[in-house]
Amino acid sequence: MSDLESIRLSVIIAASDSQEAVAQAVSSLQTQEGLEQAEIIIAACPSITPLEGVRWVQAEVGSGVPRLRRLGLTLARAQVVVWTEDSCRFQPGWIKGWLAAFQHPNTRGATGPVEPTTGQAIRDWAVFFCEYALFLKQKESAALRAPDRLAGNNYAVRIAELSSLIENEIHETLVFAELNDRAHDGLIVVEVPEASVTHVRRFGLFEALHDRLRFGLEYGQTRARLQPGIPLMFRILSAPLILPIQFGRISRAVWKDGRYRIAFLKSVPLILAMLSAWSLGETLGWAMGEAEERPLTPGAGSEDEKRGQTEARASAPISPLPRPGYTDDQDAV
Repeated sequence: MSDLESIRLSVIIAASDSQEAVAQAVSSLQTQEGLEQAEIIIAACPSITPLEGVRWVQAEVGSGVPRLRRLGLTLARAQVVVWTEDSCRFQPGWIKGWLAAFQHPNTRGATGPVEPTTGQAIRDWAVFFCEYALFLKQKESAALRAPDRLAGNNYAVRIAELSSLIENEIHETLVFAELNDRAHDGLIVVEVPEASVTHVRRFGLFEALHDRLRFGLEYGQTRARLQPGIPLMFRILSAPLILPIQFGRISRAVWKDGRYRIAFLKSVPLILAMLSAWSLGETLGWAMGEAEERPLTPGAGSEDEKRGQTEARASAPISPLPRPGYTDDQDAV
């Protein structure tokens, strides 16, 4: 790993899947060109224990990905931070793509493509389409888009742009809104085609539905906190629009891309079920209002557990390595 003076990028991996998943994610970064200019930071759930060779912070029980992102940010030492997850594997040129994008002084934020793992179960396709259909990699001949959102598992920001958002959690939708508010300053958000990841995580059906419900609930509560003046009745009455709007966006993106139309058609019933769970969660979040805030501290426990939450030595080798081809296989739907 590089000296502090040469670090230009802090890569924060929100680790919520498994021990093996985060080891594979870290391993896939080791062959990246430009790694000497980056530091790797893992923000992990309590069930995942530290790996050697990366900086590490462990969260308390019940922490979601937005909270893991924020915990990882407490260790970041570079001017640019990129957030990703242990569900990702990084394509060649990923680090170099971010570094090149932020060489332009007006770049304040960026997002990269997200591709699926082929041969997935129907439920895994449904999860992918619900979360990442809008971030499919464009064809080589396509013109670059000005992104209208950030891929939750693959985006980067200058830390200086986060001054009003450094609270308890980092939500990509709020980050993007904050960046857009400063558009008049001549700063830009860009798409970085070279910074591509592959989403490999597989899900159980109950887990997939439960996650959509929980994510929608958290998002609804966040919106309620930031937009307290909107009447509760209006929030509830507008809830039925969430599902058709989301489904329409997903359908257009997949159909325009053209590569995954068959997988999309097969997974439509599950997509609708997952979007319904999200819509219900967001409606409940709006109705319930802001959740009680928790202090931003790593997980508590015994002295041995606390010692295990400290960062690992940056110069140590990465170990242990998982078996090749890990995808957290589960039975197909």
